[in-house]
Amino acid sequence: DPPGGAGVVPRFGCARGDLGVLSTAYFSGLSLWERVRSWTGLREAGERLSPEAWRSLFIRGLAAFFAACRASDYRILPGQIVPWNVAVPREDYLAEVRILSLAGWRPYDGPGSLVEPMQRHFLDQSVGHYPSLHGRLEAEWIYEAAVEGLGVGEARRFLAELAEEHDRGRSHPPGGPALLRGFRERLDSDYHEPLALRGAVARYGAWRVSNPRATPAARRQLVAHMARLYRIDAHGELARYHLYRRTYFSDAVPAITEALDRVLRRLQERRGEPATRLVELS
Repeated sequence: DPPGGAGVVPRFGCARGDLGVLSTAYFSGLSLWERVRSWTGLREAGERLSPEAWRSLFIRGLAAFFAACRASDYRILPGQIVPWNVAVPREDYLAEVRILSLAGWRPYDGPGSLVEPMQRHFLDQSVGHYPSLHGRLEAEWIYEAAVEGLGVGEARRFLAELAEEHDRGRSHPPGGPALLRGFRERLDSDYHEPLALRGAVARYGAWRVSNPRATPAARRQLVAHMARLYRIDAHGELARYHLYRRTYFSDAVPAITEALDRVLRRLQERRGEPATRLVELS
């Protein structure tokens, strides 16, 4: 695990170098595969989960492998890259996503060696076992997970290397080269919404549907709570402004929403510059 960063494997326990064994703390969370089995059962019982819930589940699970690979300085593939080897909590604001075992690790051999098992075991195999998921799982989630696990800057480099591998005939990117090219272009030109931001907006939206007559004070309080719950500040000032624009100010009068949109565009253009220095905020 990286110092000061979110953990991606269970805590280590006793190590015996002479025996070549290492124990880890027991982790009781359900694996991603177990969640898929449980959630498809809900669908068969007449309940439906939102597309965003499925998206969040898979991206959080996949992102753990990207983060662990990065933590190894891209020396190893962290264990078997399969959905039953990563535990993902149901609630999307919890950070306890863990790779359950590093057994079966292999040397890292370029981006394709990491993403191809994700396509095969997480997406294709899930649809093969549960046909109701056909058309609901997207190859682009693998690229989204790369951004979540590596950060925007490092994900750009990783995806560029994946494209170069394809050009040399070494690998085939998930979803095909056109999907990869389009994602890279959007990552360069548009603001990439962190998974935490999307989760906070979705949870606020569900609350608003249940509380259509909520007072402005209650709405402000909930947005502040969402920001803390999803740790939005960890994603920078731009994420916090997007949160308020898409929640508290989502149904404001055009004069206000247009002014906020101008601030967001300028923050995107001048990444890293504090919003308090912008003329648009005055």
